[in-house]
Amino acid sequence: MKFLTTVKPGPMPPPADVARASQEWLQAALDDGWIECCYAYPHGGGCSISEVDSHEELMDRLLDYPMSPFVAYEVTPLVELDAAFDKLISFIERAAAGAEAGA
Repeated sequence: MKFLTTVKPGPMPPPADVARASQEWLQAALDDGWIECCYAYPHGGGCSISEVDSHEELMDRLLDYPMSPFVAYEVTPLVELDAAFDKLISFIERAAAGAEAGA
């Protein structure tokens, strides 16, 4: 399962050693491959796209992030683009067939 995770900084900045540990943690996650990409925002915070087996696994991993006590997460499930279009087209075709049958 793919997820977009947006991270917003909290009101208190983390200690420098926590920021360093977070940078190392993110690099290890990128090297491992479960985080596919990660970006920082100029105004603070950032986002990443990850691939994990479940919501629970993502929660466990995010709670392991050293800066977790200093940030707020927003997590959005993602659907592969072709799969999304396939489902949308199928829905439209069923809706059109239903409308024609009711006419």
